[in-house]
Amino acid sequence: MSRQKSEVFAIRRPRSLREGALYPVRRMVRRILRPWVTAVSERFDQLYSDTATASERLDVLGRQLDDSVPVARVLEGVEEIDGIAAVVRKMSEDLAQVASDLRRIDDSLAAVQALGWDHVAVVNRLGQLEDRLNRQAAAKVNSE
Repeated sequence: MSRQKSEVFAIRRPRSLREGALYPVRRMVRRILRPWVTAVSERFDQLYSDTATASERLDVLGRQLDDSVPVARVLEGVEEIDGIAAVVRKMSEDLAQVASDLRRIDDSLAAVQALGWDHVAVVNRLGQLEDRLNRQAAAKVNSE
């Protein structure tokens, strides 16, 4: 049941005394509400038009997508991406293994370096002991 906007706001003459008493109030309410109702109606029409236009655009884009990119090609791309992801995962695992090996080598190198410094300390101490024995031997020979 669609009525024209002008029919909604049509003013008809009162038929009874009761309607006659309400006639000025109804007329005033119509005059106050008419611009608001008209604006709301236009907004709804515009909103419906925008929605229809957006829906048409989506349909066109969907058809363009269906026409331009075959599904098989997309699936091949997905498989290729999965293959690349597997390679990246494998390389990440290998890199983690290399990092672990490097940490162990670093620990071993630190141990070897510490052993080298221990060797230097032992050699220095041995040299000091030899010097002390030589001095004691020389002092013993000099005292005799």
